[in-house]
Amino acid sequence: MSLLRSDRQVALQWLHGWALETLSHFRFVADHEVGAEAVALCESLADEREQLVGRLAAAIRETGDLPAEPDPDREALQQMQEQLSSVFAEQGGDAMLAYCGSREEAFLEQARQEAGVLEGTRYASLLSACQASAAQAIKRLQA
Repeated sequence: MSLLRSDRQVALQWLHGWALETLSHFRFVADHEVGAEAVALCESLADEREQLVGRLAAAIRETGDLPAEPDPDREALQQMQEQLSSVFAEQGGDAMLAYCGSREEAFLEQARQEAGVLEGTRYASLLSACQASAAQAIKRLQA
């Protein structure tokens, strides 16, 4: 493993980090009693995202790098934000799903930013999978 990452490695690390973050949000919502529909939706999205995280981690390893580990302090802070938004919202589940949706939009934007680096490479299909996964999650969360 080199000390300096290539543009592809950096792009894949960014996507992996966002995929892990959104997976964490889905699991957090699914683990809290916010309504059966919201829990089922987030469990389904988490299962799908977990597969994408695995594919991204494998791609990072292919490049000779190792996937970065999530920052536990940052995750704890984000979960606290989710908890507070659910406490102050009239319907906690809706607020938590809306927050997940905003994170999905950020993940989709990150995937669009990495397109310049990953399109036309062997990772183009993985980039497309990230974009499709985020877009589908946004649709499902808004339904």
